[in-house]
Amino acid sequence: MRAVAAVETCASRTPPFEAAVHWVFAEDIDATYDELKSSGAKIVEPLEKKPWGLRQFTVEDLDGNRFHFHHD
Repeated sequence: MRAVAAVETCASRTPPFEAAVHWVFAEDIDATYDELKSSGAKIVEPLEKKPWGLRQFTVEDLDGNRFHFHHD
């Protein structure tokens, strides 16, 4: 079983546009991080425990949309 479903976006849009922010819960945050990193995803914040208690990392797509993957 894969750690996370594929995150895909449509073709890049032409500015101006407003990028979106998405929060995605990952049951196995380590496997999700490893899978996305090895697939070449643009990781803009590495996996770490944040001061608010979540372990999370952030991926950005070609349009600048951000996906915050997290686990309690």
